[in-house]
Amino acid sequence: MTDSEREVLFQRGVDAVRQLTGTTDEVYICPICGTAYNRLALDDRILTKEHVPPDSQNGHVLLLTCKECNNRSGSILDKAIADRQIMLNFTEAFILGKGCSSRRARFQLADQPLNVWTDISNEIIQGR
Repeated sequence: MTDSEREVLFQRGVDAVRQLTGTTDEVYICPICGTAYNRLALDDRILTKEHVPPDSQNGHVLLLTCKECNNRSGSILDKAIADRQIMLNFTEAFILGKGCSSRRARFQLADQPLNVWTDISNEIIQGR
């Protein structure tokens, strides 16, 4: 992201704060934690680009968040979305017979992890 693109996002946030509060100050508020930042935070790279949905899912940059919130929320959301995609891929292979027919999987039974290898034939999936 170029500095000019970051500037546009910063200015949008400043304009939103001004409209909401009636202040004339140049203040950007992190939309996650609510911390107020001045222009130095933009120049010092404290405000970082936030992808929606996450970058790992080909998201687009929509706004700036503080570095701490971006790191915290990004890793939690990215992991949840990645885990969901893994489960969808497994479900499609296991139930619908799409993709590979052999796949490793890890299940959690109570507190015990269980590693399994599935080998699914189309005949079984189609009920032959």
